Amino acid sequence: MTECPQKTDLEMFVDGRLPVGPSAEIADHLDECSNCQDAVETLSGAEPFLSEVARQLGRPTPDVDAKLARVMADAQEGLSTLGANSRSPSGVSELPTGFLTASDDPELLGSLGTYKVRRMIGRGGMGVVLEAEDTSLKRVVAIKVLAAHVAEEPEAPRRFVREARAAAAVTHENIVTVHAVDQSGKIPYLVMEYVDGVSLEERIRSQGRLEPREVVRTGLQVAAGLAAAHSRKLIHRDIKPGNILLEKKTGRAKISDFGLARVVDKSDVARPELLVGTPEYMAPEQARGEAVDHRSDLFSLGSVLYAMCAGKTPFSAASTRAVISSVADAAVDDVSLLSSETPDWLVDVIQRLHAEDPDDRYQSASEVGRVLREEFLRMKGLTRSRQSAVPGLESGQGARHPSGPGSDALPGSGSFVHWITHYRRAAVAAAAVSVLAAVLLVVGFRQQPVVAPVSSQRGDGIGQAAVTSGQPFAVLGVDGGAGQHFAKLADAIAAAEDGAIVEVCGDGPYQSGPVDLGEKAITIRAAAGRRPQITLADNSSGSGDASLIETSGRLRLEGIEFRRGAARKSGQSAGRAPDAILVVRSAPLAVINCRFTTTGSAVGIMAQLVSRCQIRNSEFVCLRGSAVDWACPDGGRLEMSNCVQVGQLGLFVHFHRRDLQDVSVRIEQNTFVAVSGVRLVVPSGRILRPVEFGSSGNVFGATKAILEIERLRDMRRGAAGGRQSTDLEPSSLLHWSGKQNLFQTGGEMLAVRYQGRRVPAPWAPRGLGDWERFWRGNEKDSLESSPSNAARSLYDRAIGDPSAITAESFRLPTDSPGRKAGPSGQDLGARIEWVGPGAGYEAWKQSVPAGR
Repeated sequence: MTECPQKTDLEMFVDGRLPVGPSAEIADHLDECSNCQDAVETLSGAEPFLSEVARQLGRPTPDVDAKLARVMADAQEGLSTLGANSRSPSGVSELPTGFLTASDDPELLGSLGTYKVRRMIGRGGMGVVLEAEDTSLKRVVAIKVLAAHVAEEPEAPRRFVREARAAAAVTHENIVTVHAVDQSGKIPYLVMEYVDGVSLEERIRSQGRLEPREVVRTGLQVAAGLAAAHSRKLIHRDIKPGNILLEKKTGRAKISDFGLARVVDKSDVARPELLVGTPEYMAPEQARGEAVDHRSDLFSLGSVLYAMCAGKTPFSAASTRAVISSVADAAVDDVSLLSSETPDWLVDVIQRLHAEDPDDRYQSASEVGRVLREEFLRMKGLTRSRQSAVPGLESGQGARHPSGPGSDALPGSGSFVHWITHYRRAAVAAAAVSVLAAVLLVVGFRQQPVVAPVSSQRGDGIGQAAVTSGQPFAVLGVDGGAGQHFAKLADAIAAAEDGAIVEVCGDGPYQSGPVDLGEKAITIRAAAGRRPQITLADNSSGSGDASLIETSGRLRLEGIEFRRGAARKSGQSAGRAPDAILVVRSAPLAVINCRFTTTGSAVGIMAQLVSRCQIRNSEFVCLRGSAVDWACPDGGRLEMSNCVQVGQLGLFVHFHRRDLQDVSVRIEQNTFVAVSGVRLVVPSGRILRPVEFGSSGNVFGATKAILEIERLRDMRRGAAGGRQSTDLEPSSLLHWSGKQNLFQTGGEMLAVRYQGRRVPAPWAPRGLGDWERFWRGNEKDSLESSPSNAARSLYDRAIGDPSAITAESFRLPTDSPGRKAGPSGQDLGARIEWVGPGAGYEAWKQSVPAGR
């Protein structure tokens, strides 16, 4: 090519719309023509080094994805706001013509309404940032405006205003506050909080590796800011140290520069992404030119954590082209190789954030923040007051786990005897509840406390009156009051004191928006003879990922059906965190005789770092998610007994750290009809103590696998070693102990996954005999059969009409080998007459005082 290409051809080159041949010709021409280089930089809004990458990637290269050309052509270097001590030369020429009004004061660049503009403090491919004084409010502010060459683009002002208003709607202490969005003539601008401090990039440049405590403190603050932005459907797309400002006085981290942010709205579902970002901190899907979502920001957060630990970006390379290739492959070294003082748990967090597949990362910034917060408290020698205030909870008093079928125990007798006593006092004082009893049963050689239901005798007709008056939610206080009635669950929870009981006096169905219990200890239960149904109201105008109930306090649920539909429209679930009906964080949980029904990609119960979790006599119809999703903490205990489940996955257990100890799972007398029965996810590296997993009297109906063990990729081993199953030793991850189970599988007994993908495991057991030998005789007296037609029919019926599935649907057919094969001639699996709300709840309540 001897002549310069037309502007339209350059625009197509920048947009990645030229065929390979003409694109390569223009790339060659750009090597020789500085005028066209300048034109490409102007068209792409990029810094010069990005244009160099665009030229290099414009050539067909076998080892680089062709989409990278489009990525780099579209990339716009985000504006890095400099610290207060960083001065840039005055550059009024960089502002749109007529944006500022001239000033006679030589110390000022000019004025903008009530703002006296002092100096320029930052610049980039998108725009400039000015320091100014707000004369009306007597405060220093930062004003951001599009650069002159960008403002001339027809769509730029519209995009700027849309994204600016979205950013202004996010108010959070870890996000630079946007005070106002206005315009001068046709040029929009933002008035923002002025941060007196330095950027994290400057801190790392001057200090190198940061102390682990500072890394964690900064990281959890950035995660909190991202969670606030994501809740407003705003994706930042350029999270990097240069866009994180540190206040000089407090050290507080604040996310800045939403100039590349994207508002996720309905129009974004069908429109292809034009991706932007900083190469060293991009997510792989950005680098490959694919669609991004909030989890792309989480990958970038992992890179920021890495940079703080190592003192350098995880994707440094000799050329920017090599950087992009490394990012696209998610090829990152283990940070502990560069910084040996980085704790193992933090290495695991960074590796999970750096998972190539977004589905394998943490699914929300809130989840990342909670993990970092728990560890930060641990590093400071503190524990959550909610946990430490309960006797025996941290010390692990009482039995390790229930040791026999049918135990009602919540593990840790000390804590729950305290709980029982607390509620007995509350119930007597309220004069509305009769007796709360604790019955001790001897099961095997251990004594276990049986938590009896709180009976509700409302013979005075108050409950019926509340229903007919439209106020079915009664709050039974702890101070002797007679109780209040409310029309909405949220109002009842707001009025309830810590330790109160909320009783549902009608059947419903009742619509409810998301309810956050905070850290209150609450019991929500059905009144005597009632079978309430509470449904999450359609939230089509919201983010679509809110839970029905969310709590960080001790929670007990009894005798209620909770429902959640497919709130997201088609396509909205792709690449998003799973929905949940119930989310519990770091507090004891007891779920008794409840039902959870979800039709979308949702889980029934999400228990995050819940140390004591008891689920019994409950129904789960979770068609595209797991019944229970448990991220276990140190000393965590999970008991699931006498439950029935149909859907994708029965139980999902996450090991979020390698050094967890004394974790146990006990599943007894459950009936699972699922694609896979149980999945255990463990991080890479050596696990300090395997999970103790006890299973007895269960019916496992699984079309693919009874047990799946997923190992997150070990970055130390490289891509090849990370996908082999031969280095996996299940016995080092899991101590299995089983008795009198019925296995019905059309697939495998044990399947292995690496980083979300199934891998061949020729050594894995295929039948019951192999299974017994595999666990060295720790599976005893169990049976196996092919999946029954009844089980297949049950799953199909659940897909067609979830409400048609009842506890009775799970009763074993007469020809099943599990019929009368259990203790005392009972069927294996769940005891159906005690399952679910309504009749099952009433039958169970009658059975406990009888000394079952």
